[in-house]
Amino acid sequence: MLNLKAIQQQSKEIFSKIKEIILEHKIHSLIILCLLCLLLLLCVIMSFTKKDDDLLNEEVYPYKLINSYELPIDKEVDSYYFSRETDESWTNEDALQWFSEPDGIILDELESKNTNKVTDILEAAP
Repeated sequence: MLNLKAIQQQSKEIFSKIKEIILEHKIHSLIILCLLCLLLLLCVIMSFTKKDDDLLNEEVYPYKLINSYELPIDKEVDSYYFSRETDESWTNEDALQWFSEPDGIILDELESKNTNKVTDILEAAP
């Protein structure tokens, strides 16, 4: 076990080596010292600034939901649905309103792309 004198001697040697390094490399030591001071200053500044989470804390601004859900009061909205029932199939009126028949150019382009894909698949097969 090391005694107190040995520990004191080792610490003196360590500090003397640090002193030699600082004296040999003055510019580097100064840069490191400035960076440490800047880091310390940054830590102090950050510790005194408030976070956004603290500003919107529920203890400061308590929020209570009064009504669970409200319908719009606007008269322009005639029908407001929470959900709707869907039909299993379209009616003829729905088909005429929403479905448009693809023209020949689009079908020809789709056929050529599909043919190219099938050809690529067949060429890649062993």
